[in-house]
Amino acid sequence: VRNLFEMGIKKVLIADKVSGECADFLQKNDIHVDFVPDICRADLIKVIPNYECLVVRSRITVDDEIIKAGKKLKMICRAGTGIDNIDKKACEDRGICVT
Repeated sequence: VRNLFEMGIKKVLIADKVSGECADFLQKNDIHVDFVPDICRADLIKVIPNYECLVVRSRITVDDEIIKAGKKLKMICRAGTGIDNIDKKACEDRGICVT
């Protein structure tokens, strides 16, 4: 969470089912949060250009296509353990932090 503040992130998309406490905490710290836990891949690709941070669990595979579409992305957060569903190389190439 500290990285969110350090990176100046102001707009987050939570694209998977996570605790409501996560969104509440971010909103209390002046971060705009859109919580769309059932977003489909096509819609995610359409809206991700508007966000600086994407929060996922294991339902979504964050591949190069999604990462390229996220022109403003600074960070991708994996709620839970492991980051096998995130293309780490594509993130590294674009300077996107993965946590």
